Amino acid sequence: MHANCSYWSNENVPGIAADGLFTDKDFYVKYATAFKDYNGNTIFAGTALVGKGFVGSAKYKLTDGVFVRQEASGNIALDNTIPCDETKYFGSTGILYELDKKDFYKVVNQDTKSNYMIIDDEENIYIYNVNAKKVMRTIPHKDGNVKVNVYPAKEGHMMVSEYNRKEKFTRLSIEAL
Repeated sequence: MHANCSYWSNENVPGIAADGLFTDKDFYVKYATAFKDYNGNTIFAGTALVGKGFVGSAKYKLTDGVFVRQEASGNIALDNTIPCDETKYFGSTGILYELDKKDFYKVVNQDTKSNYMIIDDEENIYIYNVNAKKVMRTIPHKDGNVKVNVYPAKEGHMMVSEYNRKEKFTRLSIEAL
């Protein structure tokens, strides 16, 4: 194991302020998980926290999925943002961890050396290819009488659970990524 520490508070990291604000996009990140990719980078995944207003009357909302890359050399950069479900604005007394409904699940395909992130949000599920930096699929949680959930499964696959409320049955399937 080798520790790789980067501090934007005492280094001049382009695009990131000393307090962690991503200045180009004007948001902070509520980090949820991290993993190593096949190029030796550490990818941090989380949710963008956007604010507006002044001190004492500030309002915030949780928006996009955010991926921040730390290279093996220690350089930090915003890797990508993907549009996800947004919360309504809330006051500074809002409990951030209760308001963020995003869950992040990593899926790795060693055959293709690809990393995927399943972002399970309140209304939709996003299947994001970290290598290609794009959303491969967007799956709504509710489709008529069917409620859909997606979970990581065996290597390079995801498990899809579909519950039909009208006909009262659950269908499980394993799908390759």
